[in-house]
Amino acid sequence: MTSWATLTVVAVTAAFLPAFADSPKAFHPDVTDAEWEAAVPATEVPDWRGVNLRPPRPKGDTVVPVNTVQTVRFDVVYRANGAVGLYRLKETSYRPFADQVAAWLRKARFKPIRRNGKVIAVRGEFSFSVERRSGN
Repeated sequence: MTSWATLTVVAVTAAFLPAFADSPKAFHPDVTDAEWEAAVPATEVPDWRGVNLRPPRPKGDTVVPVNTVQTVRFDVVYRANGAVGLYRLKETSYRPFADQVAAWLRKARFKPIRRNGKVIAVRGEFSFSVERRSGN
């Protein structure tokens, strides 16, 4: 497990995560191995449909290069308090894009998940892709 380090998170605004110059070289999780293991796997939650999280619509400058499709996948914990914890960066086609999505996820909130009337933490995957064409 990686120990905590200080991480300056870029503020997420209505513009889809404006570009910033230097991307951190290492991914910094905010979920411990113990929290990951304690969370209920999404496959064990009856009728799991995921959590409705949608990043803001891109406006202005983004780190997504023109005429490309960028994808990112994270292992996450949907926490009982409605926050998203990032455990592992599984895949990215472009690291600055992954960093921006991670910053947004750390600020995102959702309706907590319930099983048998109790609020629970669920572990699973979050995937996001965006296509940027010239003119967008």
